[in-house]
Amino acid sequence: MMIPLVALHLSSIVSAWAAPAEGPAGLVALLTQLPPSWSSQQSEPGSLRIPVLDSIPEVEPPPAPSAADDEPRPAPLSIALFWPAPPFEPPPKDGAVLDSRHRDARGLCPCGCVRGDPAGAAFAVRGHTFSAAWIERTLHGVIANECQSKSYTDIEALDGGTVGICHFASGSLKTLYGEMNTARYFGMPRAQIPDRPYRFDWWREGMRRFLSTPEARAAQQRAWRAYISPALGKALDHGWASHRELTIAASVANSLGSFGFQQLAEHNHWRPEETLKSYARMSAHKERRRQRLDQRFPLLTTLTSGRDGAAF
Repeated sequence: MMIPLVALHLSSIVSAWAAPAEGPAGLVALLTQLPPSWSSQQSEPGSLRIPVLDSIPEVEPPPAPSAADDEPRPAPLSIALFWPAPPFEPPPKDGAVLDSRHRDARGLCPCGCVRGDPAGAAFAVRGHTFSAAWIERTLHGVIANECQSKSYTDIEALDGGTVGICHFASGSLKTLYGEMNTARYFGMPRAQIPDRPYRFDWWREGMRRFLSTPEARAAQQRAWRAYISPALGKALDHGWASHRELTIAASVANSLGSFGFQQLAEHNHWRPEETLKSYARMSAHKERRRQRLDQRFPLLTTLTSGRDGAAF
């Protein structure tokens, strides 16, 4: 038992000697505090005699457990910590910047995380301004189903060649050609590109190259605005004024073209809701579009306020 105690005190002495803040002075201070039962004589200058313990001190045994120890003790107090949730960020208004912070519930940007107006800048028809927010909700939401049913890189064989965010095909493809350099991608002017071009390898390859470029997104947005503008103008001429009514016109024209929209609207005496119902009865696909339109432009809001989505 003596050796461990000596070794224990020796370690204290070595620690005091090695401590940079104390040095030898710390060692002297430690030796002056030794108890009387320790011998600390120096045998010769410069040497140190290890002190030896004369007797082993008695250590009291721990107290025996009592009956009180068996009694139940109160549970320790626990504190739950909650990390504060980030502040809610509403969708940006017209002219605001949309970046990667503005995502859907899954944390993704279905139509691409971009800066600026994600579906294109505002434009005007017959003096009526269509805001960037209306464009995004109509093009990305109603027509493209948040880019799940249509996307900016689509290229399909449907109708002899269907591409892009609103599925340009047949006549609308010619509108898209007007917004792109056809000589660069197809080696010919747009007037020489044949109808139903999907059957040609050179067309598919050229269109894929175009759709993969940074310019393709804005070009498609410009082409879509140009394609539906005649239908929007006719709707405005017949008193269609709310966001919902004008989205009906854009949705029908996206499928049937401006002339097809006018025929359907005339058949329904230019009543927006009747026109939408007739359109939805044409196919299951068109019925699903009607349902998305009801979700994004509720009819009840239009009837109560006269102009749905006033925040636009």
